[in-house]
Amino acid sequence: MEIDRWEKDEVGDIRMQPLLGFSILIAEETAIGLRLEHDGDSGDSPSGALQLILTPAQASDLGGMLQKAADRAGEQTDGRNPRNR
Repeated sequence: MEIDRWEKDEVGDIRMQPLLGFSILIAEETAIGLRLEHDGDSGDSPSGALQLILTPAQASDLGGMLQKAADRAGEQTDGRNPRNR
């Protein structure tokens, strides 16, 4: 992970905002539009949402990376939850 490229606050903590929702659309049958709705107001997305356009390859890569991260985070969470033992 290229952590040095992440935006940080004045004390060096990575800035993150909770994801409230998302939507996807197919743009002209050649690209994917992705809208990420978040809790907060920033200079980059004053509406509380970030709208991106992705190529099919980028969308596939992103989906795969998110799935791997979800699997890894789920493994870590499952090990700490007594109900899953």
